[in-house]
Amino acid sequence: MTSFHLTESGHQTSLISTAYELQADGLAPRMFTRWCQENFFRYMMQHFAIDLLSEYGTEAIPGTETVVNPVWRSLDRQRNSLQNKLRYRQAKFAQITLNTIPKEQEKAYQQWIRKKSGLLEEIENLSAQLAEIKQALKGTQKHIAFDELEEADQFNRLSS
Repeated sequence: MTSFHLTESGHQTSLISTAYELQADGLAPRMFTRWCQENFFRYMMQHFAIDLLSEYGTEAIPGTETVVNPVWRSLDRQRNSLQNKLRYRQAKFAQITLNTIPKEQEKAYQQWIRKKSGLLEEIENLSAQLAEIKQALKGTQKHIAFDELEEADQFNRLSS
């Protein structure tokens, strides 16, 4: 079966198939999804050598191999978390500051002051914690030798 389809832009795709029972409308989507799969596996073979993964075995990693220090990774995660919390609180503080409430509305004004001072206190606490984490990060090596990892953090790699 041969079918031709011309798009509005003038692009033409030819379908050649021996599946006579299928209409061209049902064949085209199947062909395009197959292309996606083929492109994926071609990319994986070129860049990640998945065709070489023919076994499921593992082997020990040489002790001289450098790896990311788990302590550094944990501190880095904490730093990112604190930075996001701090950024959120600062944005909220700016929003509250921009939406001032007149002093004549005493109850609302007192609530606004309490909310603003609470946020400011949180910002100061988060800033202090962030400074501590940053200092700890400076004193921690990012990469260490595999032998220096604790037993619980050691792992094997796939056989080559």
